[in-house]
Amino acid sequence: MRKVFATILPLFLLCASCSLLGESFELNDSSSVRGRSPGHRQDHDDLPDSPDPSDTSAVLPEVLPDTLVWVSAVSFPKDYDWQRDTAYGCRDARIVLYRNFKPLFSVPACDGASPDRHHISEGHLYSEYTSTDSTFFRCDTSVYLALKGSYTLSGLIEDASGGVYVLASSRSGSGFTLLRDGVVLMSKPSGTVLGGFGDPSYGSGGALYVDGGYIYFCFCVEKWGERIFYVVENGVERQVTSISDAASVDDLKIMDGCVTTATVKCMGSIWEDTRVWNTASGPVQSGGITAMRGEDKRLRAGIYRFLVPCYEYLCEGEAEIYLDENSAYAVSWTSTGELSIHSSRSQSPSSLPGKWCYFYPSCAKMAFGRLLMAATPVDEGAGIQVLWGDDKTWELEGVRGFASGVDVTVNRPS
Repeated sequence: MRKVFATILPLFLLCASCSLLGESFELNDSSSVRGRSPGHRQDHDDLPDSPDPSDTSAVLPEVLPDTLVWVSAVSFPKDYDWQRDTAYGCRDARIVLYRNFKPLFSVPACDGASPDRHHISEGHLYSEYTSTDSTFFRCDTSVYLALKGSYTLSGLIEDASGGVYVLASSRSGSGFTLLRDGVVLMSKPSGTVLGGFGDPSYGSGGALYVDGGYIYFCFCVEKWGERIFYVVENGVERQVTSISDAASVDDLKIMDGCVTTATVKCMGSIWEDTRVWNTASGPVQSGGITAMRGEDKRLRAGIYRFLVPCYEYLCEGEAEIYLDENSAYAVSWTSTGELSIHSSRSQSPSSLPGKWCYFYPSCAKMAFGRLLMAATPVDEGAGIQVLWGDDKTWELEGVRGFASGVDVTVNRPS
């Protein structure tokens, strides 16, 4: 998202503060964070100060390579055991954005150190933190929106005319608000948004996406024990009436103008945690698969391509799945720290030596037919490893903490 968010005028902007172990952050007239400076660090000597947002030379060099790899990580003070996390994520942590494996800037995490509360999209770091009664949303180092209540960012996308849609979900698990350029288009006290930034089957806009020139997202409500699905097109909702067995639907998207679902019953198998992907070769369902017939009842992670049609089993047990029109990968991680990557192109998985942590689905994504992934070592003496395909590996320096997300952008000539 390249748009400058100075044009967004939030309706619920409040004079509030974000407390972090006795330190406060407040909004000033330019919607930046002040109090303790965004560049302040407590024993984060290896991290860069947050740049002055008005000084573009501090953020972007004049010439960039055509392909940029972005990685976000959460760094803790040197005297804090982040793996035990006895302060429940409320220590003086910082979120660091790396560009091509070099730190670009860092911001205070406040209470948003969890990987589901900050995201990389189109080369920008979106993060959030809460005060007593409000949630503040940042783009890079500046606050662009504040909402009364406890929210998390589910989607953000720009339409063809330059308007910016923001979808914020209540952290209670039910209810959401949709805004365009800071103006509320709809607000629901109940209902669960489908998808988000932590779901690999959705794109760079999180739960918001474009189909046929329209901005879409879907949500579900439960009434009298039944699930009812709705599609929202450019802020206008309509109920989905074409689903015969709503209880079996895990995911729903608009693809080429049509309602497309992922269900727990598909082609003679029982599925769990299913998602439907929109690929250039047609819709694909992913999830955990158990055969309904026969004696083999092992759970396998796999996909089903509707237009072929065929199954592709990737590995046994639970795994996070990533795919495009040609390839599919599954990342499995055990509680003992064993991390394995399974590919539809290979019969044998690849494993990283040592013990690793894999915290969140946003720590990997498909890029140019290969899996880009950031893995966090359990051993504090080792650095975060970034892998792209079978032959490229980098190590991030200056972080005492964990990787939280990856992304790739292409800098096309103007």
